Amino acid sequence: MRRLRSYAAIGAVVIVLAVVIAPAGILAAPEERRPDLQVALSVGGRCGEFAESLPALTALTGAQPGDEAPAVTVCVRNRGKADGRLTLFVIDRVERETACSSDEGDIDATCGGSAPGELGPSLVVRVARLARCRAPESPLAPVALPALGTSPLELVPMLARGTTECLVIRLAYTPASDEAAAAAQTDGVTWRYAFDLTG
Repeated sequence: MRRLRSYAAIGAVVIVLAVVIAPAGILAAPEERRPDLQVALSVGGRCGEFAESLPALTALTGAQPGDEAPAVTVCVRNRGKADGRLTLFVIDRVERETACSSDEGDIDATCGGSAPGELGPSLVVRVARLARCRAPESPLAPVALPALGTSPLELVPMLARGTTECLVIRLAYTPASDEAAAAAQTDGVTWRYAFDLTG
């Protein structure tokens, strides 16, 4: 198993999405049977240099309900000697209160304090697969950010060794109600994306 993790930070007013990928986990399988994962950013329809880390992806400021961060396309390559199932999930999610606006204080009695924030449930991760990194996109079902912390999203059922596919990742701020938007106005949440390639 090869696990790649990435870091992301989100705020309702200022949204910053950054990814830093590093290897983790234990490789228990014999070398000849291990999948091995690398990633790269796609720019202009072409994959950049593959590595185990990615630079900052995107930033969105002044976010309002319904806003979506710019789409980012990530190339994923299995450079190992075995096929593997590629999944995405979220770890180390931490909700936090960062400030308190007047509207927020009317709804959220804990705003501005040390209690957890309420932003995470209003964030939706949308992923589309580009087989062989070519259009058209094949969208996967949207997943609420908290759900990715408990159930991995299958990205590619079997990523063959030596092949590359691309994933278009979008992040949307979609509070369920005006009250939910008000409660999360100045909140933040941090997490890590984890990409698993298991044989």
